[in-house]
Amino acid sequence: MQSQRRAHRVISNAIYNLIPQLWFLALTVFTTPFVLHRLGVDAYGILSIVAIVAGYLAFLDLGLNLAVIKFIAAHDAKDESDQINRVVQTALFVFLLMAMLTAASLFFLSGLLARMLKVPAGFEAEAVVVLRLGGLSFAVNLVMGVFSAVPRALQRFDIVNRLNIVLGTLQIVVTVILLALGFGLLSIVGWGCVLSVISLIMYTAIARRLLPTLRAWPRFDAKKFRELFGFSSYVMASNFTGVAASNSEKLILGGLAPIAQVTFYAVPFNIIQRVLTLIPSNLFTVLFPAFSAMSVTDKRETWQDAYIRAFRVIFIAVAPVSILSIVFGADLLRFWIDDSMSQNGGPVLSVLAIAMMINAPAYVCVTVGQSLGRPALVAAAQVVHLIVLVLCGLILVPSYGALGAALAWLSGNIIGIPLLLVLVNRYVLEFNTARMLKDALVRPLLAAIVTALAALALRPLIHGVVSLASASFVVTMVYLSLAYLVSLDARDRDIVKSFIVGYRLAFLGVPKVAKGTNENVESAEVHLV
Repeated sequence: MQSQRRAHRVISNAIYNLIPQLWFLALTVFTTPFVLHRLGVDAYGILSIVAIVAGYLAFLDLGLNLAVIKFIAAHDAKDESDQINRVVQTALFVFLLMAMLTAASLFFLSGLLARMLKVPAGFEAEAVVVLRLGGLSFAVNLVMGVFSAVPRALQRFDIVNRLNIVLGTLQIVVTVILLALGFGLLSIVGWGCVLSVISLIMYTAIARRLLPTLRAWPRFDAKKFRELFGFSSYVMASNFTGVAASNSEKLILGGLAPIAQVTFYAVPFNIIQRVLTLIPSNLFTVLFPAFSAMSVTDKRETWQDAYIRAFRVIFIAVAPVSILSIVFGADLLRFWIDDSMSQNGGPVLSVLAIAMMINAPAYVCVTVGQSLGRPALVAAAQVVHLIVLVLCGLILVPSYGALGAALAWLSGNIIGIPLLLVLVNRYVLEFNTARMLKDALVRPLLAAIVTALAALALRPLIHGVVSLASASFVVTMVYLSLAYLVSLDARDRDIVKSFIVGYRLAFLGVPKVAKGTNENVESAEVHLV
């Protein structure tokens, strides 16, 4: 009975995570052309750079955000409200200190950073102000992380995601309104600062409501800090390499190529990033606890079987999107944005889509490496990925611009992902890599090749949005049909059916684990593991 409730919660949380992501994806699709055209490629590139800088600064939380979630959850389970207060107060003290240092550093270094990133002369003064405002917004968000950790630790993802939907929608809608009224880049970033303050106030109120005894003022507790940092130091190292691997090619692009090239890269990359967030990252949330439980309850053969099946399912889920992006990517960007984006961003999207097919299944390797107690292997592969990406970026970006950045990201995946695969197979699962790839990927890959040929045959028929949508639907159905009939065995099909049932029940808003729900949700867990 307990395992059934845990499985139901895992699927429910996955749904809660998926809903806002789908909503923001839809909003992004409809608003990006308007925002890009109103701002222009140079200003949009500066906005992208601000987001990249914020991504790099994220590691300054020292991994404490995840540690705060972990320790609040543990102390809440034991009803230790005083310990929760010590966690929150210590984290708040550290985050306030880091926020002030970050905001001050960006205030004084923003001019140097704007020059390093080759911002056009006409935009340099504006870029300096934008970077300063971005630093202020990041500082507020850093402090907010302490309070947003409370509902996450208490597993109130319903509250977190409803609030995210409201705040995220406000950000996009007000941005569009500001641009429609004739305001520019500074107004957008300024609105981001205002929204960060609103978010801080709302999360603080939610944290106090969920924990009425919460004392939300900063106070440093050396013993509690050592406790928190003992866990967070490993997370910090992994976070830094992950953020660096996700953004290094963009910074290289901003430093060695015209700022417009950042835009031609950022738009296709954002599409790929959304897909990775929607599919493998969301499934990671479901898979991680299942593999963690298996590490103490099941034999190695069971781990290997679950690993192969999860690897195969994620590849199948991502493959049709990759095929569509490779074959129809330029057409999509032409109808969605304009001819210039199609010409410059189309090849970029195709290369990134190839990289995505390699990258997405690796989420299973990360899950296994971490949940079975070998996070160092994951970190080592990430370091290699980062080194290859940076070296290739420095070589390729000066000659090929945005396409060179895409090729650098592909190169990092081509080297880093197989290394991660081999390390996890050999040292965690004691599994032959050649056998694993044969069992997991041969049939889905053959289905992808056949589907790609069908997509190429349909491409000459694409002349507008309707024909593109029709061709995309046909290609997707062809691949999913081939994958279901040829690539999946009976147990794989049961996994798919169980997940669909679980998602359908969650979207229908089933408030309790009713009769039949337990069986369906438990089926997903049982068949997977």
